[in-house]
Amino acid sequence: MEPDREAARAYCRKFDLQDVAIFDRLEGLMAADLGLKGAIVANPPHVHADAACALLDAGIPIDNCPIEPECNFSAYRFYPELKGANCALPRRRSRCVFNNDSDLVDHQSAVLEYESGVTAAFSLMSLGATNNRECRICGSEATLVADLEAEQIRLHPYHETPVVLDRIDVDADGHAGADEPIIAAFFDYLDDPARTPKTTVAEGWEAMVTAVAIDRARIERRVVEVGEMKQAAPRL
Repeated sequence: MEPDREAARAYCRKFDLQDVAIFDRLEGLMAADLGLKGAIVANPPHVHADAACALLDAGIPIDNCPIEPECNFSAYRFYPELKGANCALPRRRSRCVFNNDSDLVDHQSAVLEYESGVTAAFSLMSLGATNNRECRICGSEATLVADLEAEQIRLHPYHETPVVLDRIDVDADGHAGADEPIIAAFFDYLDDPARTPKTTVAEGWEAMVTAVAIDRARIERRVVEVGEMKQAAPRL
């Protein structure tokens, strides 16, 4: 791609390039639908981003993002074996985290208040120093803590020594081993309806509606009544 078509033709003659399509604007290149499998963006750094992002949006991987070597989110940091000349990142891994249509958040805080007066606080920080999940349930007599980093479920009675109730296998795949029993319980129920999962479909539906309400509160920057969401949602 070269705004000066004569300069582009001179370049082709100099290096004996045959059957070359010349475009003076990126829009023309994108509209041509050439079935590109990759691209190298040779623009100056200050105008590199626009062309690179447009190509990524079109599903065309680029091989020379100027900040890729220093980018904390470069897929090559997680898949160094794909850095070779003959390797290519899967399309889902080659997308730039700063320029895609995903609406997933990397940090979030939410406060919920139940009809009983119980409050719950949820915090997400995916870029923290540790990859840890922790749940604390605070009551009038003690606090129950599930801590993946310590691999423990602990009970902290107030003014008494904490007690370890169980150990967590954090080395297991799928959310520290949680995914497999959830799927197993579902198939067990399909095989034998008498083996009802501990969590009901209605409870799962309520959790889903609550999660949607949290997202709506974030997007619309307001307090959202979960009851209103339940009324609007189809009943089970």
